[in-house]
Amino acid sequence: MQYFWQELTDMESLPEAVNEMTKRYKDTVLCLANKHVPNKVVCVSYEHFTGGTFYFISPNGNEYKIGFNDLDLDVFVPKPRTGCYTSYKHKTLVVLTTLPHRQWKRGLCKQNTYIVNAVDFLRKGNYTSNIFGNTIQDILEDKSLQDTRTIAQAIIMLSKGYYKGVSLTRDFGVTLNFFDQDNNKLFLFHHNNIIGHVKIKEKVIVVENDIFLQEVLDTKQQWAADFGVTLA
Repeated sequence: MQYFWQELTDMESLPEAVNEMTKRYKDTVLCLANKHVPNKVVCVSYEHFTGGTFYFISPNGNEYKIGFNDLDLDVFVPKPRTGCYTSYKHKTLVVLTTLPHRQWKRGLCKQNTYIVNAVDFLRKGNYTSNIFGNTIQDILEDKSLQDTRTIAQAIIMLSKGYYKGVSLTRDFGVTLNFFDQDNNKLFLFHHNNIIGHVKIKEKVIVVENDIFLQEVLDTKQQWAADFGVTLA
């Protein structure tokens, strides 16, 4: 059985692995998990190695120490799916995109992972900021995140006023209408594209970009089974 640092660096020698840990993972986001506690992870960043111990720190400032020969704790590179998420920190729909230029940094960082606020896009017309640092922990640690919720469930969440947008699947999400006073309308996103809107009372999805029409029709049974679909 390999130690976590061997798996992260592809090296058997501890001194070589320590140098490689700094090169690959300093200032990036990793996940720490106890192998005996399933479905719970903590986001950490690698700090340093001293006296046979690897030191990590969480975004909240908590320090974690792992001995080089520890087999109970695991540290690994998170690989979240690209697409739509509900951020419980920002109370809205966010979209995660990984960038191709990962370079030599192997963990997640602002240079290789982009997270945007869908509502900001609606209000400003473009994605102006990467909220990676304030959101990646929210996405990775919260195991209550659902991969799929229905539009009906989303409408209930949005109607209570706590959320501005939510994910439906990793491919689709909805936000409140911030363009006018029409409370009967939700905006429909496919990743970071606005592809149409939802008429709540009529229970109709209006697809405004025909490129996405077939995907909506093929998948809506998962998230909008009782809604009709029309092309604008």
